Amino acid sequence: MAGISYGAGLALLGAAFDERVKVVVAMSGWTDFSQALFKSNTPSLVWGSLLVLLGHVVGHPEPELDQIYKQLLAGDPSGFLPFAQLRSVDLAKLQARKVPIFMSNNFEDRIFYPQDALHFLERYQGPKRVLLNQGIHASAEIPGLFGLPSHVWQEAKKWLATHLLNDTSLPAPPLLEMQLRSNWKVRETFDLWPSARVLPTLLAPAPRGANQHGALGAAAPSPSDFETITFGKSTGISAGFPIVGEALQVFVDKRIRSKLGSSSRDHAIWYYKEVSHSRLCGTPTLSLDVTASHSKWQVVAYLFGVSRITKVGTLISHGTVTCWNCTAGARGVHHLEMRTLCEDLGGLGMGGLGLALNLFSELYEPANQEAGLSVSFHYSKDFALTIPETDSSSASANTTLVV
Repeated sequence: MAGISYGAGLALLGAAFDERVKVVVAMSGWTDFSQALFKSNTPSLVWGSLLVLLGHVVGHPEPELDQIYKQLLAGDPSGFLPFAQLRSVDLAKLQARKVPIFMSNNFEDRIFYPQDALHFLERYQGPKRVLLNQGIHASAEIPGLFGLPSHVWQEAKKWLATHLLNDTSLPAPPLLEMQLRSNWKVRETFDLWPSARVLPTLLAPAPRGANQHGALGAAAPSPSDFETITFGKSTGISAGFPIVGEALQVFVDKRIRSKLGSSSRDHAIWYYKEVSHSRLCGTPTLSLDVTASHSKWQVVAYLFGVSRITKVGTLISHGTVTCWNCTAGARGVHHLEMRTLCEDLGGLGMGGLGLALNLFSELYEPANQEAGLSVSFHYSKDFALTIPETDSSSASANTTLVV
């Protein structure tokens, strides 16, 4: 059973309940629906609203859908979570049957995130394979429907031949492929995941003080030091204009950029580290040690490849965390995942790595828009960025060139 987007989700759901489904090809689909619209307690405003709208236009949604989504935007997931659970993959049932599952997802998909495919890959114990491609939702998969050249469909057909037609003549494929952003012809391949070739590198932010930016490095934590930013919609740091920005990245190679050097000191803060050639393939993570002035708040984190000269940042990943019922003024540690990436850094244009933080993005429903909202970041051991540095020294053995 094969499908794209909604069809991919139905293929995975169907395989768990119908023994007639012998193999699954799921392209740009989901496994845990709650993560699509409420990751890290953050309502997906743009893509969630689009999904609800499309449900009304082309489908027959449940009468309670609008109310559930309205509650979710207000930070109340009580109606949404059981709704999402019914539409999420039953891992135990799939594993009981050892259904062979081929998944394809895209790095710039802002609704069905690439890191969710990796989580499924790590948990599922049956036959499996995952391709992560450069593209937005379904963009890497749709061309193959019309007979256009498609690496994704070529590999999907091999999967079906092996697991549906019992063709034993094909060589075993790698477990995981990641298409490189800087050269789409190159795909990093991994036979195991997590991989020993991906080295989690911890970077500690250091205070900016009177400087333009703080530093990223292995500095010892200074738990007594902290810096504060306040809420503002205009910060100079952005994840791009929703939908349009993502599409332009993919179809005309217009990257999403922010002028970090002229960003707001009041409403944002950023940290910088010069890098030599470095390949990042995996999921960056960030832990935050924060004190917020209000019980409701949201922090948006951005990862940039930064020009050494102009300090213009090219967006390579981002993520967010939201609190709806914290204790105002109480200090706490919070964790977030950033979007999975496969990107090369180095040279003048991308010769630096930047981490930026603010309290608002157009992509998400903010928990609090009060002008008096402030968040302090404490420079303790719990304020740390971890990046997935990838060993590509034996590139010929670990990459595939797709022509």
